[in-house]
Amino acid sequence: LKCACAPRASECPLAALLMDGASDLEWRPRLRVLCLHGRCQTGATFERKLEKLTAKAASFAEFVFIDGPLELPLQHGERVNTRGWWAEGSAQRDESDPQVHDVLAKAWSELGPFDGVLGF
Repeated sequence: LKCACAPRASECPLAALLMDGASDLEWRPRLRVLCLHGRCQTGATFERKLEKLTAKAASFAEFVFIDGPLELPLQHGERVNTRGWWAEGSAQRDESDPQVHDVLAKAWSELGPFDGVLGF
């Protein structure tokens, strides 16, 4: 551990606190995971479903949730539109591929890079 306030880590009070009992641990950046929700969800609903996982992994991973490009029609009883990555049917799916690519490319350029992808 290097510190700007002292030539040696042993002379830095902050380094001493951080390294107390952990002298053989090495600092590593947290993993960044891009999270892609399933059909009829949103990034926010997927995030709520994974709250326990993200809380347990918070010390070593950061989870980034994004929305699919297609807004789906309201289903019976829903108050908020959900999203998807493509429309149903193979012909419609081909039409939505550029939209999916654009959303993923934008997420990577603005929020990335990522170490992994978690999809539902």
